[in-house]
Amino acid sequence: MSTSADYFSNLSFRQKCRWFAHFMKAKYRHNERKRSLMLASMVPAGCTIVDVGANVGLLTKEFATAHGGNVNVIAFEHRDYCVSILQSVVKNLKNVEIVEARLGEEDTTNLVKTPLKNAGSKGTSLSQNRGELEAEHVSQEVSVMKLDTFCEGRKGINIGLIKVNVEGEEFNVVKGAVKVIENQQPLWCFEIEERLTKMYGYQPNDLFKFMFDQGYSAFSVSENGELRYLDAYEYPGEYLFKIEAD
Repeated sequence: MSTSADYFSNLSFRQKCRWFAHFMKAKYRHNERKRSLMLASMVPAGCTIVDVGANVGLLTKEFATAHGGNVNVIAFEHRDYCVSILQSVVKNLKNVEIVEARLGEEDTTNLVKTPLKNAGSKGTSLSQNRGELEAEHVSQEVSVMKLDTFCEGRKGINIGLIKVNVEGEEFNVVKGAVKVIENQQPLWCFEIEERLTKMYGYQPNDLFKFMFDQGYSAFSVSENGELRYLDAYEYPGEYLFKIEAD
């Protein structure tokens, strides 16, 4: 894995200014703290929290403080621009591990396309590996792995929460984690938007049905942490899936 210093050194002056602005926001803004700690409070201290689609670390850094820091956080992010910022944001957090890969339903590689800004630099906006991208963009080949594969090499890993925000590929992440679901039954938190799931050939309710078949119940989550039972997708937003105690 390249370091953030390596990446930063190869940027133009204008690109460095944009990178630094993104870093400062990611490092010092805490607008995701309440949400992150509310989610982490639903799982026990000492567990592992998996942040899938960690972007620049807005949630990752907050998850790392949960239960007084008595958690392990694994952040999956594949976009090199975001990874470079994420590394700098969490570099002093000993309980955070960054995995520079995309999670999916099989172990492979993908060619992903990231739009460029008007200044010709990358940003934190979404990338895609389906269809054509008309806007000016750069392509990057990235590693894709199943969460099941990752966990096979981590004996004793105890996953309590999996946060997934991968711009439409949520179902693929879940289908690559069937053993994790069977053996650990973690809490899942998804950002789901029908406009994005259509790019990957499924409807949000396909994901709901799959999770229901695994024994999960679905909830919407209010800002103060109150849960409301759901039996179907309603609108773009955050959805929680958990297996309730008998």
